[in-house]
Amino acid sequence: NLPHDMLKTNKRLLTIEKNDNNEKEYVLHFADGTSETANIVIGCDGIHSNVRKYLGNHDNPEYSGQVIYRGLLRPFSLPMETRDFLD
Repeated sequence: NLPHDMLKTNKRLLTIEKNDNNEKEYVLHFADGTSETANIVIGCDGIHSNVRKYLGNHDNPEYSGQVIYRGLLRPFSLPMETRDFLD
């Protein structure tokens, strides 16, 4: 149920960093030279995820032939309007 212009697909993420001008935002830099800011980042980039690295997960997963969906969320770190949206 996201507005179409909020969803970015077919992008290869290179780095994520905190926005120096707004501590509640992240700046995402992509391989095509573009960048975007976001309050929430959802990574659907598979087992060797670049998003995963920025969550502090520095493990080395190996594909087992099975698929699992997992999410990590600290709800109190989200802006109030986002928390209200999730309720």
